Amino acid sequence: MAGGWRTNVFHLPVRGSGDGGIYSTVADISAFWQALFAGRIVPARWVAEMVRPRSDVPAESRRYGLGFWLGEHDDTVILEGFDAGVSFWSRHDPRSASTCTVISNNSEGAWPIAQRLDELLPS
Repeated sequence: MAGGWRTNVFHLPVRGSGDGGIYSTVADISAFWQALFAGRIVPARWVAEMVRPRSDVPAESRRYGLGFWLGEHDDTVILEGFDAGVSFWSRHDPRSASTCTVISNNSEGAWPIAQRLDELLPS
């Protein structure tokens, strides 16, 4: 079906793996953020280093830490990614412990919602 839904079964492994082959839910991501900032994944001092700004990215209105995008003017931490057939965006504010996560089974599906959330959420 031209232009319709397609599977990515021939692009990615048919089992959970890195690079988009992982299986996750928004509840999993919420638990991840809580555990990360509680020091249950790596020690809190490492988390502080991971989310310390290392570079400014003015074109993206963001900064970058170690593996995490960071809010331009606040402490928000952002993870995002996509691959054939999936897209993901999650923004966590460690001060308020609030999280917004968008998971899509379409390569472009997460971005319009993530962009709108970025516009609406304080930064």
